[in-house]
Amino acid sequence: MGARSISIQELRAEANLFEKVCLSERLITKDQTVAQRPGGAENPDKTARGWLNYYRWLNRQHAQLQHEMQPASRAIADAAVMDALTGKPVAVALSDGATTWVYPKSLEALLQVHALNSRVDWMTGRHAALERDGRPEAVALIPAVMGEIAYTLQLLCWIVTTEGPSMPYDYRDRTPEPPEAIR
Repeated sequence: MGARSISIQELRAEANLFEKVCLSERLITKDQTVAQRPGGAENPDKTARGWLNYYRWLNRQHAQLQHEMQPASRAIADAAVMDALTGKPVAVALSDGATTWVYPKSLEALLQVHALNSRVDWMTGRHAALERDGRPEAVALIPAVMGEIAYTLQLLCWIVTTEGPSMPYDYRDRTPEPPEAIR
C-alpha cells in the first residue's frame, strides 16, 4: 500500500477504537452507533466506504460535542477563578468526618506549595526506588524518607489551612514546626 492508502482492516480498527473513545466520553450512545455503523439504518454500505462514512460520523460527533462542551467548561473554570479571587475560604470534608477550611493564598504561598509538592513527588520516587533496590542499607533509609514525606505534607496542610493569604512561617526557615493540630 502507498503512503496515502489504508486497508479496510486498519480503517475498521481505527473506527472501532474511536467509537470506544466516544462512548467512554459519553459523546454518543450505543443506540446511535447501531444506526451509524456499516450496515446500519443510516449507513447501509458495508464496504470500506461504509467504514469511512462511520469514521467521519464519529469525528463529526466528537468535534461538535467537544465544541458544545467548551463554553460550559470555560464557565466552570471562570467561576473557580472568580471564587478564588474573592478570598473566600472553601470547606473541605476530611476522611474522619471533620471539616476544615482551605484559604486562597498569595503568590508567595502558592510558590511554596508548588515547591513542597514537587518535593513530595521527588521523595515518593526515592521511596519507590529504595523499595525496588531491596538491599538492607537501602531499606534502612525508607523510614527517614517516609518521615520527610509526612513532614512535608504537614507543611502543605499548614499553609493551605492557615487563615488569610500569607504563609504561616517564613519560607526561609529550614525547619518550621507545624502546630500540634496538623502533626
